[in-house]
Amino acid sequence: VLFYSPSLSPFSNTEEVSAQYQAVLDGNPLQLIDVGGTEVVLLDAEDPYAGRTAIREPNTRFVAFVFDIANRDSLFTLIGEEAFRLKDSSGRNHPPEFVLIDQRLLSYSLAQGEGTTVTVVFEIDEQYDPAELTYSPGFAAFLPFGTRVRFVFR
Repeated sequence: VLFYSPSLSPFSNTEEVSAQYQAVLDGNPLQLIDVGGTEVVLLDAEDPYAGRTAIREPNTRFVAFVFDIANRDSLFTLIGEEAFRLKDSSGRNHPPEFVLIDQRLLSYSLAQGEGTTVTVVFEIDEQYDPAELTYSPGFAAFLPFGTRVRFVFR
């Protein structure tokens, strides 16, 4: 039996960005990050998220993150649900509840030269805070290798 560790793969790269959660909530954008030819800026967060409503579980809240994402020269840039993950302060991972895209696109990926604003909404337990937000714009969304960015909140 073989065990695979993504951190040992020469084809895997996760760039960690330390960020003050309150600063992001206050609407202070982080610096532009290049993730394998995809340019990513975490623009803002809303906690709790009061936008589009959906049915949520008791004792939970929605948290939203707003990104500016552009495909500068990547093979492809995913902006669908599979590309985002949130880890809360209890260590639990959350897939997005939904992704809102600022403009109509033919798919959940951006072609070279395309860009858009994306709002990603997660449902988390009321007693925990977002700890890490990971965006995998390419193969890393599906496979244990590729490039991604992880925003680590403090």
